[in-house]
Formats: sequence, structure tokens, C-alpha cells
Amino acid sequence: MCNGLLAKVGITPVASNMVGAFVGDECRGTATLSASGSTSLVIYGRNAGESVTLKYYDAAKGTLITIADVINI
Repeated sequence: MCNGLLAKVGITPVASNMVGAFVGDECRGTATLSASGSTSLVIYGRNAGESVTLKYYDAAKGTLITIADVINI
């Protein structure tokens, strides 16, 4: 899931960094990247049509990077 999506925005995935799914400021799911930079992410929804923003946490830099509004649930 993450390798292609992150590459589109110029991010090289690193093992142990994280990806999170957010609706507004509310976290709806997180996952830690594997050594290959991939992961599965469960996103919890409450209402149909919610826009989910994916964010990447770079632990070495201590930064949170917004990836994109890519999913409506």
C-alpha cells in the first residue's frame, strides 16, 4: 500500500515509521511500516462520505507529513 503512495509525494518509506488515517483531527487508524516499507492499514469510519487524510510520521525527523485526501468512506 504505502510504497507507491509515498513515492508519488517524494517520500522514501522507512521501516518503523508510521502511517495514520485521519478524519479532521481525529485519528481513525495507524500502522507501522515493515522493513520493505509496506503495511496494511485499517481505517475506522463513522459516517458514509467522510474524507480520510493519510499522514506519514518520520520518527528520525520527528515530523508528520500529510500525504493526501485520498479516500472517502
